[in-house]
Amino acid sequence: MNRQAILSVSKIPQRISYKLFVTICISILVGLFMVIMVINSFLAIRSNSLEMSEREAQLTTDHMVSEVEDKLEILRQYYLYSAMDEDIEWFLNNKLDYSDYGRYKQISTALGNNSLFPNYLNSYVVINYDNGRVISSRGIYEIDEMINKEEIDNLYEDNSTKVNKGNWVYIQGGVSADSKNTGYRLTADTKGLNFLLNLPIGVYTSKGFLQVNINMDEWKSWIWDNIDISGRYVAVLDNDGNVIYSNSSEFCVKCMDQNSSDIPKEASKESINNSKYIVAQSSSTMLGWNYYVAYDYGTILGATSKLLIEFLVAITVLAALSFIAVRYALYQPVDRLIKEVSDADNRDVKGNELQYLAGQFENLKNDREVLNQSIIQKRQKLAELFEMRIIRSAVSMDDEWNEYIKVLNLTEYPNYAVIAIILNLQGKEELEEEINEDALCLELAENLPEDLKKATWLPLIYDSCTLTCIMGADSEEKLMDQISAYYDKIQKYAIGKIGYGIQMGVSEVHTRRNHLGRAYHESVYALTMDGENMDAENVADIHTSVMNTGGEDSGGEHVDSEHTDSARSYRNSKFDSGCRFYLKLVTSKGDGINLKKYEKELCDALKALDKGACYRLIDEFIENIRLVGEWSVASVYLTSVIDAIMIQAIDMQIDIAIICPEGLQPLYHSILEAGDVSRVRKNLKKYIVDPVFAARYELLEDNSYQMMAQIEKMLADSKGNITLNECADKLGVTPTYIWKIMKAQRGKTFSEYQEEYKIEEAKKLLQLNRSVSDIALELGYTNAQNFIRFFSKGTGLTPGKYRKLMYGPV
Repeated sequence: MNRQAILSVSKIPQRISYKLFVTICISILVGLFMVIMVINSFLAIRSNSLEMSEREAQLTTDHMVSEVEDKLEILRQYYLYSAMDEDIEWFLNNKLDYSDYGRYKQISTALGNNSLFPNYLNSYVVINYDNGRVISSRGIYEIDEMINKEEIDNLYEDNSTKVNKGNWVYIQGGVSADSKNTGYRLTADTKGLNFLLNLPIGVYTSKGFLQVNINMDEWKSWIWDNIDISGRYVAVLDNDGNVIYSNSSEFCVKCMDQNSSDIPKEASKESINNSKYIVAQSSSTMLGWNYYVAYDYGTILGATSKLLIEFLVAITVLAALSFIAVRYALYQPVDRLIKEVSDADNRDVKGNELQYLAGQFENLKNDREVLNQSIIQKRQKLAELFEMRIIRSAVSMDDEWNEYIKVLNLTEYPNYAVIAIILNLQGKEELEEEINEDALCLELAENLPEDLKKATWLPLIYDSCTLTCIMGADSEEKLMDQISAYYDKIQKYAIGKIGYGIQMGVSEVHTRRNHLGRAYHESVYALTMDGENMDAENVADIHTSVMNTGGEDSGGEHVDSEHTDSARSYRNSKFDSGCRFYLKLVTSKGDGINLKKYEKELCDALKALDKGACYRLIDEFIENIRLVGEWSVASVYLTSVIDAIMIQAIDMQIDIAIICPEGLQPLYHSILEAGDVSRVRKNLKKYIVDPVFAARYELLEDNSYQMMAQIEKMLADSKGNITLNECADKLGVTPTYIWKIMKAQRGKTFSEYQEEYKIEEAKKLLQLNRSVSDIALELGYTNAQNFIRFFSKGTGLTPGKYRKLMYGPV
């Protein structure tokens, strides 16, 4: 390396800022420490975990074999004990006839006890060789009738040469009768594992034989029940290496090779079907079989991997804290010195390399402007597509994001904010139609001046009645300055271009690019927030959100009055009420909304068919919704009110299909996704309240005759003792509507019609031999005098005089 190269390398620290140099050095040291710690920990834990896994696998396999042998030993002891039962002894000394059913039942219960050994047995036979009688789990018959008599005789003779303590015999090619075959009842199953016992026990010359065939499926379940979830493959070999059971051919071959070799049979890691397994082996002292079990290495290491991850997380946190502490300790003296020697307005000191870059940028200024213009023209559509996918949270993969950044030649920033813009059409009734607003917004976006195009990170696009763009900066304060300048410029441009101003909503500052979809919704919701009615505490929250460098993770710190005044001054100095910020930390005033009150009053107004009251309540409710701090909360309130209106409509016998012919989901979407509270108010009236009133008026007009009949029936059922309000409640209408129906159909008010009904009913009762007091009580009067006054007023006669005049003596 020549002298010039050495000097060039030695000057590298001088060409970068001290803060960056310190950060790089500490990062290298911490990185090396992390790499060494991770590698060392990984190797140690992997070695220990393998030993632990092998030990655990061996213990599990030994336990499984022990459990299987315990069950077989219990069976053996049980049948040794049952063989001494007096009923079996009687069977060996007597010939069992079909009339001895009680004896047969006792023997069958003793030998095939399903309550003690459920599903353990396939079959059993007990044979009296003196008289040729056979008792089996399938019935009673003569030994000469047995289909596989020769096989059973051979088993009996072989067992006679052994110590008569109950022997286990495995027969690979034994008989297994099919229950559908005609010889099923006369066949003794021998395939698989069998328990053999010559009878009686304790004598040299036997005259009977007990053979019990074990259910091999149940035996397999004993194996799997005692292997934990990591067990995958099992192979069982007898002493000669013959396969008793296996669920994997590849694993079985490995076990046969290991069984025939002289290698010590210890737990070890093996590859089976291209996966890693821990293979453990254990031998059965009772049967002489070798059990092999393969355990999934990955499952066994699950807990160990979790421990490793927790350890790495702890090391990472420790390294991060160490990095911050060392960086602060090394740079703090330098930072303090910079503040002492630099001007108050110029403390953002950069390294010397910026002088070189400044000269280069001066030379390339004109070329850069031309290049940027060319890039904008060629890649405008791609940039718009990229932005559209961002605000819809469709860009989730880092590779996709990086590809867009590379193709569009965008600079990534640590701080981003999403801006939503709508036209300020308040008081402009002629521009309420969305097609006019669409045309104006598109004209505004397509003819944007170059300085406004360059001011945003991604261009201004129009979607869902909203103009949207994304801005980015190196710091939050710079980002706020950019947003302030952008707002002033686009406000002036909009007024000059189309004659109307704009309202701008700004999201929180986000440091994570995958949060920009949420930021878009924040900016839209910010448009609904009232910028003139925020108290000092909320302004302090703005100060915390804007001025702190903690970004979206800074949290809500306590802000004293001095900071509050500073925050208000900061906000008022930069923005007017047309630019509104989404307040994550603002205390929701929506907690004070009496939702039940609004729902009840709206339902009452619907029942009363009072559209004016409905409109007034909706306006009041929407104004309160503006104060809710989160759109997710506001949408819950709105959904609840819409639900209450729809339920009331159903109670009013309105067909919901009339209100929302395309279904409920599009209706809710058209209201909740309007993007602006004023549009929510408008759509709520247009798409729900107005159709409900129209449908109800039409329904009432069609049902007026039917309703009159219902009113007359209720009067008859109650003997006239029902009020106008009670009648209206039962019919789901207002008292005023019933009054109108009565006037139209009968030419009388409800009270007049009710009085006529009671008088006619009283006249009918006066024909009977009943006292005036009884009649008054039946018609709902508290005393006879009130009834007499009522009757006299309606007829001009007292009840008694009317009875004598009309009916004479009753």
